[in-house]
Amino acid sequence: MGKYQFTVKEMIAQIKDELPLVFKRRDVVEKVQEKFGKDVKENTIAAHVTALSDHPSSKHYGWKEKFFRYLGDGNFCTIENYDKVVEIYNIPEHPRYVSENYEEELDTTFTFEKDLQEFISRNLDSLEDGLTFLQKEYSTEVGRIDILAKDKDGILVVIELKVGIAKKEVLGQILSYMASIKQEKGVEKVRGIIVANDFDYALKLASSQIPNLKLFKYVVKFEFEEVKNNF
Repeated sequence: MGKYQFTVKEMIAQIKDELPLVFKRRDVVEKVQEKFGKDVKENTIAAHVTALSDHPSSKHYGWKEKFFRYLGDGNFCTIENYDKVVEIYNIPEHPRYVSENYEEELDTTFTFEKDLQEFISRNLDSLEDGLTFLQKEYSTEVGRIDILAKDKDGILVVIELKVGIAKKEVLGQILSYMASIKQEKGVEKVRGIIVANDFDYALKLASSQIPNLKLFKYVVKFEFEEVKNNF
C-alpha cells in the first residue's frame, strides 16, 4: 500500500459525506489533504474523482464502483445527494429521462450562479449599505460559503446564493454555515442572507422566525441597444 495507511480510493470514501452538496475536484483534493496530509498528490486525487464518477472520461479507468455523479462544468455530487441536487436546481425529472441537452442546461445554471456570485461580491451595497466583502467560497467544516462579508457594525454575514427558487432545505444549509462561523470565529452573533430568484412558502414562513436572516430576490433585467448596420 506504500507510505499511506489507506489507498486514495479509501481516503475519498472516508471524506465523501463531508463534501458540499455540489462540489468540484478541488474540494475533494482539499478535504483529502486536510485529513490525510498534503503529500497526497493533487493530480492523483483529481483523477480518482473522475474514475469514481460517471464522468465521460471515467470509461478510461474501467472502475465499476462509483461514488459521484457528474453534473457538468466541473461540478459533482455524491450518488446519495443526486436527487436532492436535481430538486434544488428545479429540474422536473430525473436527467436520464429528460432532453439530451440536460448537461448543457445545467452547465448554464452553474455558470449563472458564478456570475451572480461575482456580481454580488463586487456590489454588496446593492444588498445592504455598509456590507464589506471578505471572501468567496469560504470553507467551513460543513461546506463552502458562497460569500462571507461583514456589515457596518462589524458583524459577520453569511451570504448563500441560489439560482431559481430557494426551498426550505436552504434554510438548514445557511443556518449550519452561520453556526459553524460563529463557533470558528468565537463571536456572539452571525447574520445570514439568502439571495434567490424566488422563495417557496415554507422557507419564507420559517425565516420569519429568524431575526438575523434576510431574504433577497434578484431580478434579471435586459437592456437593448440598436446596432447600426449602415456600413
